[in-house]
Formats: sequence, structure tokens, C-alpha cells
Amino acid sequence: MTLPTTIRNTFNKWTFAEALRLVKATAWHRLTGRHDKILDENVLVNELKACGYLVASEDDCFVLENPSLGIKVWCRKFSSDLHVLWQLYLRHELSPLIDLINARQLPVRTVFDIGSNIGLAAIRLSHAFPQARIVAVEPAPDNVRILQKNIAANGVPAVVLPTGVWHKAARLYFDRSFRDGQDWSIALTETPSGNLAEYVDAVSLNDIAAQHGVTSIDLLKIDIEGGERYIFNEAREGLEFLAITRVVAIEVHEEFGVEDRIKAILQEAGFRISQSGEYLVGMREGASLPLHALHP
Repeated sequence: MTLPTTIRNTFNKWTFAEALRLVKATAWHRLTGRHDKILDENVLVNELKACGYLVASEDDCFVLENPSLGIKVWCRKFSSDLHVLWQLYLRHELSPLIDLINARQLPVRTVFDIGSNIGLAAIRLSHAFPQARIVAVEPAPDNVRILQKNIAANGVPAVVLPTGVWHKAARLYFDRSFRDGQDWSIALTETPSGNLAEYVDAVSLNDIAAQHGVTSIDLLKIDIEGGERYIFNEAREGLEFLAITRVVAIEVHEEFGVEDRIKAILQEAGFRISQSGEYLVGMREGASLPLHALHP
């Protein structure tokens, strides 16, 4: 690659100030071995470019477009967003789940994406199940900002709910100490901590279904950084939504030791348990709902 091409590509991806930081970080690394986060970010962007992504810079975001996949997404710089993109579109994290559903020829018309982050999973699921209406739920305001841009740019038939999900209505506070503390690891807690002005009024899955007239959840995806232990709580409170759910996929966070309880609750509710990639999957045999779910 010629020097003019390298310079042009650098300024396509980075603002002028960021490009200068990258040049300085590269030179400093060569002299001292010390590392700047921008070097890792630049490597990841270049790998995405090598995989067919067009990359541009817009304010605090990269704009990544892949014509062959038909996607255009915004990912914040110096965040976990590029890693989410990598997981879903290069590691194909959701593919085993999608293949499992397709192998059973299950109709998917309603998807609840609980913990939607910046909407990349919602886009992937919308492409896999084009007839589906998606309810994308995300509590963190800055995640919601990017989620709304990504949903709109990709024509996803979705309603975005900027709220948290709990087993009941509750005021919840943001916990940024979970795992690496980045945007994909924001947890919620009932215990006030940190900035008390940073809170969200959460609702239950039962509330969401009732408010949006949902009588069948064909796919319920849950990735809420440990919050699954409150939805699938010991008292079995607020689990009525399971009666109208055909397939549930949960990323269980092992730190909390709740996987056995979740499996037991799902089995009691009539789900057959399997593992699909990182997701614990519960699927109704034949995907038929209980009669009382269809005729309350």
C-alpha cells in the first residue's frame, strides 16, 4: 500500500486529532513498547476492513457498511461496540440459535430482544426472520442513542423501549462495575450506587407483552448482565410470560450460579433444554403453546 493511500485510509477512519494520536501512539510504541488503546482499536478496524467492511468516521462513531451483508451500522469509538459487531457478524454468535430454529421450521413473528445494546443482534435476527416484529429493550441511554440509529438505518421493524426488565416494576440503578465495565457490561441493581441520578424505571416482561398486545413471543432473547437471576427468581414471581413463549435463549452469567435454577424453571414450564453457542435455550416441543396461554 502506498503512503498516500495509507494516509487517506487513516483519515477516513479517524478525525484529524485521532489520526495524530494514532501516529504518536505508533511512534511511541516503537520507541518504548508502551501501548495506547487506539492501537488495538485501529487493528480491529483494519481487520473489519479486510473482511469487506467499508469504514468511515462520524463524530464519536465509526460507520461500518458491508454491502454483501446489506448492513450499515454505527459503532462508538473506544467502546465495546466493535467487539459486539465481531461476535455477531464474524464469529456468528447467533447462527447456532438461528439454525436450531430453522431446522425445526418454527415461525418467528415476534422477537423480544432483552438487553439490545446497540441493536446489532436485532439487525441479525431481523435478517434471519424477516417476518418478525422486534421489541428491542435497552436501559442505558447512550446505548439507546446508537440502537435507534442502527435500527432506523437498517429498516428493522422494531419498537425500541428505553427501559430495564425485572420480575416486577422497579426503580433500578446502573452498575458499571460488572466485568470490564464497558458498554456491553452495564448491569442494573435495585441498590442505589454511584450517581443516584442515573436510574431507570424497569418493567416486567409481562408488562411489556400486555402493553404491546403480544399474545405469543416466538423468540425471547435475554442478555442482561446477570439480571436474568432476578427474572428467573427463587420465588418464581413474574414468570407468566413463559406461558406465551415458544423459544427462550438466555446468556447465563456464571458469576451468579443461577443456571440450574433457570433450567429447572424452564423445564417446569414445559421447555426442552439445550445449549446453542453461548445461549441456554429452552424450546417447546413442536413449539405449541399451552392452551391456557392462547385462551386465557
